[in-house]
Amino acid sequence: VSGRVRFLFVVASLVGALAAPAVGGAAPTIVSLTFDDGTADQYAARTMLARNSLRATFYVNTNKLGTSSFLTWDQLSELSTDGNEITGHTLDHVDLTTVSTAAATRQVCDDRHALISHGIPAVDFAYPFGASNSTVESIVQGCGYQSGRRAWGLCRVGLMPPNCNDVLSEPIPPRNRWAIAAAGVNAAHTLTD
Repeated sequence: VSGRVRFLFVVASLVGALAAPAVGGAAPTIVSLTFDDGTADQYAARTMLARNSLRATFYVNTNKLGTSSFLTWDQLSELSTDGNEITGHTLDHVDLTTVSTAAATRQVCDDRHALISHGIPAVDFAYPFGASNSTVESIVQGCGYQSGRRAWGLCRVGLMPPNCNDVLSEPIPPRNRWAIAAAGVNAAHTLTD
C-alpha cells in the first residue's frame, strides 16, 4: 500500500469513527470517502474498504484509464462490483472553467458516455480542481449527471492550511446539488489539519 492511500484511509477511518448521530435530535453526520483521478495506487484501497465494510466513490478521468499510473477498466469493474461508486471527473482532468463551452461539454459528456458504455452507471460528477461556474454546472446537468461536487482540501477552493480555519460541510439535502461543497484530505494535510 502506498503511503498516500494508507494516509487517506487512516484519516477517513478516524473521521468515520467520529461520524455518529448527533446528540439532542440533530441530524447525523455523514462522511463520504472519495478518490479523485483514478490513479493506480487507489486500487490498494479495495481490500481495506471491503475488510471494514466501507464503500467509496471513485471519480475517474476515462481517457487516462489503462495508461501508466492509472486504474484499468477491469479494476474499475471490480471496485464497482464491490459496491463502490464509479463516476465522472472529465476525460482528461481539465479545468472546465478555462476551456470553451464545446470543449467542456465534450470533456463531461464523453467521459460519462465512456463509463456507461462499460456498464458503469455514472450519476455523480466531481469538478477537476474543484472549479465550476454556472455554465459548467449547466453542462454537468445537461450531460445527465445528478450532482456536481466541488472540493479543495480542508479549506475553501484555493486556500490551504494554515491559511484557513473553516472546514466545509454541506447540509442534507445540499444547498445546490450542482456545486456541492466538500472538504477533502490529501497527502499534503497533517492530522492536526
